[in-house]
Amino acid sequence: MPVAANPTANQTVNFSFGPAVGNDSYKLTNKYEEWGITPNITWDINDNWQLRGMLNFGDSTASYQVPAINTTKLDQYASGTTAATALNVYNLSASPNMAAINDILAWENAGDGKDKISNARVIVDGALFSLPGGKLRIAAGAEYLKDEYKNRYINFAVGTGGPLGAINTTPYTSYSRTVKSGFGELQVPIVGTGNAMPGLRALDLSLAVRYDKYSDFGNTTNPKYGLSYKPVDWITLRGNWGKSFNAPTAVDKLGALTNTLSSQNFVPLAVPIGARPFVAGVDNTILFLGADPNLEPQTARTYSIGLDVSPPVVPGLKISASYYNIDYKGFLGRAPFFSNATAFFQYYPKQGILFPTAAQIQALIPQAAIVTPSIATLLAAMQAGTQRAYEIIDFRTFNLGNTKLSGLDLSIDYAHPTSFGSVDAHISGNKQVTHYTQGSELAPFVDDLLYTPVFNGSASLGATIGKLRAQATVNYTNGNNLQRTSALPQDHASSFTVANLYFRYDMNGKGWLEDLSFNLNVNNLLDQVPPVYRLSTGNGYTNGQTVGRLFQVGVSKKF
Repeated sequence: MPVAANPTANQTVNFSFGPAVGNDSYKLTNKYEEWGITPNITWDINDNWQLRGMLNFGDSTASYQVPAINTTKLDQYASGTTAATALNVYNLSASPNMAAINDILAWENAGDGKDKISNARVIVDGALFSLPGGKLRIAAGAEYLKDEYKNRYINFAVGTGGPLGAINTTPYTSYSRTVKSGFGELQVPIVGTGNAMPGLRALDLSLAVRYDKYSDFGNTTNPKYGLSYKPVDWITLRGNWGKSFNAPTAVDKLGALTNTLSSQNFVPLAVPIGARPFVAGVDNTILFLGADPNLEPQTARTYSIGLDVSPPVVPGLKISASYYNIDYKGFLGRAPFFSNATAFFQYYPKQGILFPTAAQIQALIPQAAIVTPSIATLLAAMQAGTQRAYEIIDFRTFNLGNTKLSGLDLSIDYAHPTSFGSVDAHISGNKQVTHYTQGSELAPFVDDLLYTPVFNGSASLGATIGKLRAQATVNYTNGNNLQRTSALPQDHASSFTVANLYFRYDMNGKGWLEDLSFNLNVNNLLDQVPPVYRLSTGNGYTNGQTVGRLFQVGVSKKF
């Protein structure tokens, strides 16, 4: 950029605004607020039948604010020809025009999201009649759910960033959904107390089905079957098979209403080996943000087998172990833009288009709710022969591919009464056995266990002392070796261990003090930071999630 000593020379200058505005001036802000109320009612109709009802009303808000540098204004001020408009980038704090610096920095990327959920459910259950093995029981119910979500954002990357506070005048985009459901389950005691025999103490069959009608997806019916067998009274063998259905959330669907198409003059995100080099000032990258308007539900088929043991020689002890297998289809996600670029264009031809024509760019315009002026500028420049489109990168959420996984669950629980109340302990763990992901229908299945932790566990110790309940919990995620690549220059990720505390005090009084409780949660007591997978591009990701040490205070009251 021009400098006073030699106005005709161009120099590349790296500098910081810190000396002028302070090194702590760049602060990211995230805010979360949530409230909810869930009244429940239980009616014992008679000795055999019970009616339960539940209402849930909840509201949550999330917002973020990220300071941004307006590079357009920076270029304008840095190229100023008078002392009043030029910036001395070699000594910003001495610049005569702090108003110019403030103007460059007084911008932001920001967003708000608001979600409101209303939910009602009623269930009736009881015994229909008696069989030789026991009573045939049925549970049936209905549920209604309404989810209303809205958001707004401004972002310089897609040409919608704005001055500080501009988010407050940006209109919201909304999406709502209703789900009406019916469900039922039969518990069939084939063998029980009345007809048990040696080696066959109990044999129970369960048959369940759920019907959901979505306002935006039609309807679905999903069955589940289970069988449990007791060779002796303290051992249970069990197994089940079922189908499941998970519709895209209101957040996912809202993304399709705010699809944004823009053009940027920066180095492309994915460049396959041997491709024509990117020419700065001539080539452009087209970005498409949002969600596919034709998102489909995610579906799965699952089965599991397990064992429960409650040895009579150790009262209060229960040991459970299970093997599960899940075949998951049509998972939602974004294509892996920062992985192997050659494979990206091969396996995700809809999400990555190299050297697109003007016609291919124009074909995307009807799918976008927001088309920034940069697209029209690029198309005009392409027609004039002064600019080129290097690639289209479709960042939108799609139904991408499939996942096959299996694993082992283990839990050990022990409770022991004492003169002051009780003590208890719990240990649980999950070991992934297989985890294969097919990123798209064209891609091969990849073994994810080569890159991710395969075990996580939890251990807790608690005590009930009169009206006080206290519990300490430790959660653990193991470390794992990594296959070093150009994108992941790392050979190992460390394990992550977090300690939490929980306290509850039950008033057990009269009047308003009846069924009144106070509780305190302290999550991540030692304020541990999760280990980081350091990517060569982007910010990387972590082995575990935490918001740091978090105190939560609550009050509960039953009526």
